[in-house]
Amino acid sequence: AGSGEHAELGTERAGEEPEITEPPVHPDDLVVLTSDPFEIGSLSRLVVRSDTGAVASFSGTTRDNFGGKRVLRLEYEAYEAMAVLEIRRICTAARARWDLRVIAVTHRTGLVPIGEPSIEIAISSPHRRDGLEAVHFAIDELKARVPIWKKEVYDEAGPAGATASETGGLAAAWKANAEWAPPAGDTERSSGPS
Repeated sequence: AGSGEHAELGTERAGEEPEITEPPVHPDDLVVLTSDPFEIGSLSRLVVRSDTGAVASFSGTTRDNFGGKRVLRLEYEAYEAMAVLEIRRICTAARARWDLRVIAVTHRTGLVPIGEPSIEIAISSPHRRDGLEAVHFAIDELKARVPIWKKEVYDEAGPAGATASETGGLAAAWKANAEWAPPAGDTERSSGPS
């Protein structure tokens, strides 16, 4: 796959990079990973079509606390090619289950300050139930399957596993999504990039 393309892993040969093949992409799926801020609701207007009667959406924002600690910001890292591939697979699975028109997903990488969105999903459908159920499915699957890691940066001593050296002396901890499940055959659960 060339620059900017996202590909699916295929057969690996010893000592070689995996063979890459382009997955099928639905023309009405928009998947974006970006370090740029975006406005809450920005995807909803992109999914409206004349043949839809509903737009369902979810926006996840950075909150200022977790587990009794004051959170200053979140920092996200992603294995971008695989993240986009997995999100596209989630879109395909949602389309197989519900009558959907347009699916748009964007996720931030890098620093996300308090109050700013880190993820947004917007889905249009002829009827509300399909869109609402598909959004619920998409966020749960994204958190369970997509290689995007979140680090919480605190203004006080952090929990076990906190690393102050990478955050200018502030306590921080990589957070695993509670929904995350390792791929089949993977016996270790990773809570962040290595």
